[in-house]
Amino acid sequence: MTFCLTRNYRHTRQKPPGLFRVLCIGDSQTFGAGVFIQEALPARLEPLLNRAAWNKQVEVVNDGVSGYALYDEWHHYILRSHHYEPDLLLIILSENDAELFSSQCGPGGPGPYEEHIRRCWDTHSIHLPHFRRVFQEIRAQLDEKPLPVIVVYYQVYGSPHREQRGAIIRQECEKNGLDFVDLSAEFSQGPAEAYDPKLMVSAADFHPSAAAHQMAAQKLARHIVRGGYLGEVAAPPLPEPEVYRRLLENAEHLRRAGGRPDFILNSLDQLLTVKRTSKNRIKLPAESLMNDREFSVLQQNVRALAGRGDIALSLEGANYALRQNAEMFHRGRNTAAELVNLLSKQLFVLENRLDDPGLWNFAYESGPDSPQPPPRPATSADQFHSWLVRAGAAREALKQGFAADCSKLPGFAAALAHRFEQASTSNLEYLQHGEEMISSWLNLYAYYQSLRVRHETQASQPTLHVAFTALAAELVRLAVLIDKTAGMTHPDIIPRIFSRQTPLEALYCAVKMSSTAPVATTIGVQWQSFVPEFQPMYDVHYLVRDGQPHTYRFCLPLSVAGQLKLVVCPPTEVELAAVECYVDEDRPVCLSNAAQHISNGQLWISFPDFVSLF
Repeated sequence: MTFCLTRNYRHTRQKPPGLFRVLCIGDSQTFGAGVFIQEALPARLEPLLNRAAWNKQVEVVNDGVSGYALYDEWHHYILRSHHYEPDLLLIILSENDAELFSSQCGPGGPGPYEEHIRRCWDTHSIHLPHFRRVFQEIRAQLDEKPLPVIVVYYQVYGSPHREQRGAIIRQECEKNGLDFVDLSAEFSQGPAEAYDPKLMVSAADFHPSAAAHQMAAQKLARHIVRGGYLGEVAAPPLPEPEVYRRLLENAEHLRRAGGRPDFILNSLDQLLTVKRTSKNRIKLPAESLMNDREFSVLQQNVRALAGRGDIALSLEGANYALRQNAEMFHRGRNTAAELVNLLSKQLFVLENRLDDPGLWNFAYESGPDSPQPPPRPATSADQFHSWLVRAGAAREALKQGFAADCSKLPGFAAALAHRFEQASTSNLEYLQHGEEMISSWLNLYAYYQSLRVRHETQASQPTLHVAFTALAAELVRLAVLIDKTAGMTHPDIIPRIFSRQTPLEALYCAVKMSSTAPVATTIGVQWQSFVPEFQPMYDVHYLVRDGQPHTYRFCLPLSVAGQLKLVVCPPTEVELAAVECYVDEDRPVCLSNAAQHISNGQLWISFPDFVSLF
């Protein structure tokens, strides 16, 4: 069974009028199995095309699905991907894409998998004749709805049949009037079965490495540009300020279409740098250029907004953590209020007893002798005074408001300012509740202290010593409750959020595990983000099966709360050592105990605790 999960989480279906969209469909080669999404072929292709196309913004969408073959890829396009309204479609094939039905075994080397692939290209099998028919279906569909299409053959690891299979694809493209480019020859200077191990993810995973994707992107970009697909040959170059104005306009359009601001702003920042360093810019006359100061102001404007958006997202994460514990927080708050009221009554009675020894007083029993020192409310008082100082610093940070130069992107500024205000208001409310609890305790403790001083000064009622000792113990127990409840607000976090110099970019997950499985085994990560609410994300690695622990790293969309699901297939002879998730590579947070076995191939890990990541 193949999960229809892609890495296409950054793009909106609605396309701005000024955007040139390239859609990549394919299998795990396109998906980028074994590498981060920013290292896969589509991501590597985008900046190359944007440097070549001065007048246009080019967006490359990675809609590859791991495990798909040509039939699945085209079916996926007809049902779903066509909604992205591409200006150019890239169908990226590898040597296992002739199959019609999967062998249910992975590319772990020679054996059943290689035999299955050999049969897929046999003219007498069920696979190859239908593979050829799919090309006819593509041609028929394009005749109805014309769209520029390039069929790409992308094979990195060596195979004695690579050239033969590439020739079959080329032949079908020629018969059906489809453009074709073979990237495979880039990866072998010798015989077809020769290959460079550095161009593969690992000895256990024959998918292209990041270096291979970069090489493939360069050749593919040259083919696209030389083929005139970007349509810039006859167009006069636009002045530099106009190019940037269009980029800003596209960014606002994508935001209104529902795109995540952090994705759009980070992409915009990179685009500005790509255009600024483009060779096309050098050819412009002096009057069409933007000076360095103006460009710096523009880029700093974008980065300032990205920083404010990062703060807003982090504050929303803090709010989510509080909402997850809201019932516990308010139960503790209400209980503390009742106990403060009860203890204040007891102190009121005790005060009257000091004034009039004849009045009734509560009967306090002396506790059993204990080697432990008596409770000291003064220690709690010192801790609470420190907490109030930190809460004050958090309050001052929140009062800064949405401070950033936002004149270049007013729509973004208004949307982010609204999120910022909502998140700040909610955090302030919880901080106020914490301050109220702690202030009420400190007032109660001050009341207690004043009475104790009177008692010790007068020394007239020795029997009240037991009462003061018992009340001290009650004050300490109440302080523990308040400290636990108010501590949920984590005032230390907010100043750290505001002092962060660079915005967070991604959530990283490192899975350390070993495998002695006899067949190819994959570790998949399914990530569901809660803050921000976001579509599920899937990524996969092939395990090294030597019995030694290896670390597999995943790069996921930035989130501050969510649920992680590890899926091992097949789930036999594997052992999990640790799972770490972090937004700061210097501060990983371990989320799994060592030597833990995955039950039935699955392990669920939730971390709604925002503090664990920051």
